[in-house]
Amino acid sequence: ETVLGFLLNCGQNYLTTTHHEEEGAEEAATEEEHSEEEHEEVTATVINLPSITQIVATHEYFSAFDGMDSHVIDAETGTEITAPSSDAYPTLALSGGHFLTFNAVETGINVTVKEENGTALTTPAAWNCDGSIAATAQTEILTQVLCSNGNLLTLVTEEGSTDTTFNSESSADTDFTALTPATSGDDVIAAWSTSGELTLTLGMGDHTHMVDVSDNVTSTNFIGVATLAEEGSKVFGVLGTDGVFTGVYYAIEGHAITYASKDTFIIDDGATWESDDALYASDIGFFAFNSSDNRLYLIDGHEDGDLHVHTSISDAALSNVDSAVFAFAGEGGDEHAHEESEHEEEGHVHEEGEEEGEEEGAATDAVQAY
Repeated sequence: ETVLGFLLNCGQNYLTTTHHEEEGAEEAATEEEHSEEEHEEVTATVINLPSITQIVATHEYFSAFDGMDSHVIDAETGTEITAPSSDAYPTLALSGGHFLTFNAVETGINVTVKEENGTALTTPAAWNCDGSIAATAQTEILTQVLCSNGNLLTLVTEEGSTDTTFNSESSADTDFTALTPATSGDDVIAAWSTSGELTLTLGMGDHTHMVDVSDNVTSTNFIGVATLAEEGSKVFGVLGTDGVFTGVYYAIEGHAITYASKDTFIIDDGATWESDDALYASDIGFFAFNSSDNRLYLIDGHEDGDLHVHTSISDAALSNVDSAVFAFAGEGGDEHAHEESEHEEEGHVHEEGEEEGEEEGAATDAVQAY
């Protein structure tokens, strides 16, 4: 059973989790036998929650926040679980059945690691965030919390044979404005600012390693930073208001993360970009939205080739893109291969209206939301 997505209906105060179930033989002698034996069913669980204003995905849960309290929802069953409450930001799940809570105090917001029953750890793990919570990001063992005053809290979870240890670091007065976690399986989070700063943090064992890659991006005003959800991918995409897209590749060697290389190009010579445009990503590529031209650009690479504009479409509905959710196949699916001769010499832009083939029967089992 795999969660496909969630829907927040503010008007009726419902949180809906949708599931996709597949049953049948793992291997079939023929494609026909496989289609006959495979059974698919979609079910939905609706939870009535009052006044939900924010939902975050956190490990195997969704955390729904109503401005005063958090409700942690099991993504597989769609039921609310017992978890410590937060009154300033959605409670986040951590490894080992622990949670990260956010509660307002006179000095700001207390950020505290707690047990499932709400008690603090024997060895307390708590910090104070002056101001509000600007952003959070998580991978399997790495969690970062960005405070509105620029302080950045980094928490690394180390699972032992009998207990779980939480190791923390903090950076004061950074200029970061957002966080983007790797979705490829690496414990890497990109902290970045709209003014052109980009730092990658790797969680490894009981510590972290950071590398500043800002100098490898020529754009000085960032619209967005996104990362591919393809397993093994090691690239963050950056879109600037100058219309330049940069794919920043990193390498992990031992316990260190280093800058590896980059692909950089102007997306469209005739396009004008603004700070309220957007950059997203799924498993197949990056999606750049240009509101002034109502145009979406797909940026991808093939067989270790350079990233490039694969195609673009224009539609009036793209004039104001506020958020996006991508559902994609976890295995099987379109290989997204095409001949080099199909590319144009300049920009490798496909003719508008071209479509890539899609493998029938591929199971949609992953979601990326912005």
